[in-house]
Amino acid sequence: MKLLTILGSVKKRILLILGIVFFVGAGIQWYYWSHTRVAAHGSSGLIVDFDDARDTKDILDLFEANWHWLVASPDYSPAYMLKNRSPHENPLYHGKLTLKVLREKNVFVGFIAYYKKKPQEGFILFVAVKEHFRGKRYAEKLMDYAMDDLKAQGARSVWLITRLSNLRAQALYKRLGFYELQHDEEFIYFQRDL
Repeated sequence: MKLLTILGSVKKRILLILGIVFFVGAGIQWYYWSHTRVAAHGSSGLIVDFDDARDTKDILDLFEANWHWLVASPDYSPAYMLKNRSPHENPLYHGKLTLKVLREKNVFVGFIAYYKKKPQEGFILFVAVKEHFRGKRYAEKLMDYAMDDLKAQGARSVWLITRLSNLRAQALYKRLGFYELQHDEEFIYFQRDL
């Protein structure tokens, strides 16, 4: 009789451990998909870390095709940014820039570059999507990813700059909860609390 009681107790413990393993595994799987997979509004894609060999040419081509919209200074070097993971040439920022790439069926769709400018302030330097992928909310997915990551790093706000004439980008930022801080003749500055 004691043996049956002991076996029943062991069986309950095994079932309890299996249940815990199942729920922990399901939680890990949910976390992975919710933080790396992009799916909504008819679009999909996978956000991955920037890879020099795979992504450099695609990003530089995107800069070349959209130079006016992406870059404020003719002296800016996207190649330097990619090589040094830096928003600019100040050596204090080398390695501080996060670069993420969105790929659809292993095809480059677009990228986002962001960093923490101050301990509680994030800055989105670039978000760009190839022309034939636009209108599918890929830029929104990249922005959401960056804002979640910056918040996880301790940022309480995030800001960005775009051209005053870039109405499409402004509509995206406003839809994501950004508000205008200021503008000049050429640029508009947006911020959002996280």
